Amino acid sequence: MKISKIKNLFEGNNIKIILLYILPIAIIFSNALADILLVLTVLIYIFEKKFRFKIENFEYFLLLFFLIPIISSIINLDYNALIKSILYVRFFIFYLLFKDFLENNIKIFSKYLFIIFILVTADVLIQYFFYYDVFGFPKDGKRLSGPFNDEFIVATYLFLLFLFIFDLINKNNIYEFIIINLMIFTFIIIGERIILITFISVVGSYYIFNKFKFTFFYLVSVILFFILLFNLFNLQDFAENFFFRYYDFIDHITNYKESVYYKLFLSSIFIIKENYLFGIGFDQFFSNCNLIIEKYSLQNVIFCSNHSHNYYLEILSETGIFALINFVILLLFIVLQLLNNFSFKSFYFFYFLFFIFPIKTYSSIYSQTDGLFFIITISFLAYKIKLNKPI
Repeated sequence: MKISKIKNLFEGNNIKIILLYILPIAIIFSNALADILLVLTVLIYIFEKKFRFKIENFEYFLLLFFLIPIISSIINLDYNALIKSILYVRFFIFYLLFKDFLENNIKIFSKYLFIIFILVTADVLIQYFFYYDVFGFPKDGKRLSGPFNDEFIVATYLFLLFLFIFDLINKNNIYEFIIINLMIFTFIIIGERIILITFISVVGSYYIFNKFKFTFFYLVSVILFFILLFNLFNLQDFAENFFFRYYDFIDHITNYKESVYYKLFLSSIFIIKENYLFGIGFDQFFSNCNLIIEKYSLQNVIFCSNHSHNYYLEILSETGIFALINFVILLLFIVLQLLNNFSFKSFYFFYFLFFIFPIKTYSSIYSQTDGLFFIITISFLAYKIKLNKPI
């Protein structure tokens, strides 16, 4: 290789592209490494653009989504929250650079993610059938983590990758059928009920409105597929685990006021009442929740966790009503853009609609991993909207 080619490889833009290709793998093995790669790509992008960023349409509301937590932290005079909220702005810069990256690299990057998708799915299946994955990570009770070891985010990760690979499999009904069945089975054995329900809702809605004739065949095929699996592998443990977890899930819904989710959401309500205008401060839910328990003697009434487990309650409790209003406007703008540039029958419309569905549990949107997943989703949809926009 000539010296000039080696120099070109290590130019800023090429380094940024290499880091973005490494990022999906880094997310699997190390949050710290993934964040380092993200920060490096952001710094390179800032150096390239010299802070001259082009922002348009709903992106102003997205920018406000990242700026309001800073204002909230200042008003609450919380130094730690202020530092965290300032660092959180890196995700907005990453949104801009990742959207630009997709414009020139989407085809190769999607195929690359498809390979990762297959490998991660295979690792989860190996962990289920052989009790250890290829890295030696053990099966943990009734939930699987695959290559993520002690972090149970593999279902969320695969659901995100499906957004990128959908166009690849949608061209062939057989591939589509195989991948979707594989995902349903994988989500079931992983034990992530919300992701499974969300995925079935997205795919089911898309099929009903776009491939109605194929839907009946698909449902029959799914039933036959699972009957075959049971006969081949004698999946009695799988059946017991499935019905136990989903009976437990239904019990949480039917006896909602007795569930831990009700107590957790109730804790969010008490916190919101304390400061509904500007919230309690960025990423300050757990510490304030314990203070609320002591203040009102709510030891057996509410439950405290690191966050609200709901995007809307988390934003309202930590950054206030103005942040929530801005967030809802942002989501509505994206929905309208998807409807204008695609249709209500679009896969991307259904994906986003169920992705932001308010009455479900979420990870923390203000955390490193879920914050990254959220902004990658928004970046991809923004790219698709721009690509499909009428001239």
